Amino acid sequence: MGIDQRAVKLHTLGNKLVEEQKYNEAIADYEKAIEIQPDYAAAIYHLAEALEYKKLDDQAYETYVRAIDLNPSYAMIHIDSGLDSLLSGPLGKAVSEYKKKTGGGKTKQDAGVSSPEDGSPVAMATQTAPEKQRPRGQKGIKPMKILVRPTDEKISSEVWTTDNVIVELFGGKDIPVADAAVTFTVKNKAPLDDAYLGADKKSMEAGTGPKEITLRTDDDGRVAVYFKRSKITGANILDIQPEGLAPYVFQDDTYPAPASNIEVFPEEDHFTTGQKVNFRLRVLDEFGNVIPDLDIEIAMLGNKRGEWEVIQNFGIKTDADGILEREFEMPTRGNMSCRLDMKNKKANYQKSKMIKVIPGAASSMIFIPSRGVV
Repeated sequence: MGIDQRAVKLHTLGNKLVEEQKYNEAIADYEKAIEIQPDYAAAIYHLAEALEYKKLDDQAYETYVRAIDLNPSYAMIHIDSGLDSLLSGPLGKAVSEYKKKTGGGKTKQDAGVSSPEDGSPVAMATQTAPEKQRPRGQKGIKPMKILVRPTDEKISSEVWTTDNVIVELFGGKDIPVADAAVTFTVKNKAPLDDAYLGADKKSMEAGTGPKEITLRTDDDGRVAVYFKRSKITGANILDIQPEGLAPYVFQDDTYPAPASNIEVFPEEDHFTTGQKVNFRLRVLDEFGNVIPDLDIEIAMLGNKRGEWEVIQNFGIKTDADGILEREFEMPTRGNMSCRLDMKNKKANYQKSKMIKVIPGAASSMIFIPSRGVV
């Protein structure tokens, strides 16, 4: 069973927040991901890292232990490389504990090449296969096995972001295959035609690039390609074709960037006193993608004696089309300035619409005699 994509999305957001050193927010997202998917080892491992950054060592240790129990390769990657004795802090303690429990760390499932499962940009750049007694790559041997990072065949990431996909090829007895051609092809359907590939990170600074690129594995049987996702939400499909092996298909379902625009309907800005107006909002990111299931605070304020006072306010989520609707009743006092405030706290984005409330049509008349003469 694959990882729940809601959990993957939260995990990816957590990783981004860690990069920005927003550890409290990252911890909250990791915990939500784990609540959705309790056996999500990668999210648990990164939660432990965030807790360690916060110097919550006891909690970090317990969380590392939980991650290692779910995926022993988090410990084996250090034990097999012989670096476990250099580890300190909560992770070192957790790895040492695992090594004691398993009599040195080896289990049947660790016999082959393995790596922590993860779909995050942070992890992909840092994870490597176990190095202890790893044979040197050989040219000309037939590839028999492929290892791709991220190890999930389907993940979720933010639009117009860059990642690197790492491929390792192995022949018989897990000997790395050196100097083997691997062809990467973006197979997105329109309008996802702005995704592209590159051999290095610098090539991702361009606005466009090739849809197909062939690279060769290094002396360790590894090759990495940089992949720019489309600006438009949808499935980014990457076909990986090593010579001599069946193709491997990697799919990245992108989600919108943070909110950067709110369209407001009706467009009119003059309404009559007491009029009930149904405002319809559509929330978009910087690339014009609608943002579903987003929390928006919407409030009507009135200007009384130079001070803005809240008349009505609501919290509401956008629907699957990035739309929300809410009815407001205009104040009964005419010639009053009002303001509709719309805010998404997570993206720190706010938009306001100024409104003028004018007197409505007369509903009755009062006749006052002058000097008592009718």
